[in-house]
Amino acid sequence: MDQARPPDPDPKPPIRRPPPGACDCHAHVFGAPDHYPLDAGRNEDPAPGTLEDYVTRYRRMHAALGIERGVLVTSNAYGNDNASTTDALGALGLERYRGIALVGTDVRRETLEELHRSGFRGVRINMVTRGRLTLDGAAAMAGMLTEIGMHLQIYLRGASALPAPAPAIAALPIPVVIDHLGLMADAATQAGEPGQSLTRFLGAGRIWIKLSGAYRIGDDPPHYRATASWVRALVVANPDQVIWGTDWPHVRHAGAMPNDGDLLNKLWLDVDDDENYRRILVDNPARLYGFGHS
Repeated sequence: MDQARPPDPDPKPPIRRPPPGACDCHAHVFGAPDHYPLDAGRNEDPAPGTLEDYVTRYRRMHAALGIERGVLVTSNAYGNDNASTTDALGALGLERYRGIALVGTDVRRETLEELHRSGFRGVRINMVTRGRLTLDGAAAMAGMLTEIGMHLQIYLRGASALPAPAPAIAALPIPVVIDHLGLMADAATQAGEPGQSLTRFLGAGRIWIKLSGAYRIGDDPPHYRATASWVRALVVANPDQVIWGTDWPHVRHAGAMPNDGDLLNKLWLDVDDDENYRRILVDNPARLYGFGHS
């Protein structure tokens, strides 16, 4: 079993300091396996550390970047066990942190309601590695999620996953967030039907997109130029439904370990506009995750 490497402990200072209330909308935390058992079907072991270690390093990274809010996503390494994320949210405080859960198609309403009380505001489908929630399963529970106040987050690889499920995604009666720029692998994919599907749905207000995971598409630090024009196209399509995240601590990545300061600097260099910088980092996440409302 491969083991993840630890993240860069020394984030670079941002070129443009984020405005107050800035949010990192995608990160993961882990804990000691004897307290938070790992799923037998995992693809990788997390870097060693207790939950307290991870929370401390996560806080330190945010302090260095000027980030005041965050969203933690339960890792597939835990299957559908959200305990580590739940405990981390409790330690961090629900006034400034939210979670995205992993659940199965058989999840009970009572479980979702408890997750919501614990700070979770969405559930995730993983179409890239593996996951226990399918698009059909999420569609079946969409009404229940909406009533509880949760949305759907989807991790997909654009070139291979779209446009086949695109009509089903667009038809969901619930906010849908696409992870990691849709993993549009190159300019041809971004300009082709997969990219056009995402920009069309984004422009129509049918989906949200996370401007995260650029290092998973083009491994050319520190600027990750392969996604610069794609980021700009998404912001032009709908600046009110794009958000940003570090994807800290960068699990399942074999390339150069990204520096989180570089990732925030990339956002500013790609956007280069104070109004959109604030929308992406502050206003849009506040609306999507309900910051200010516990």
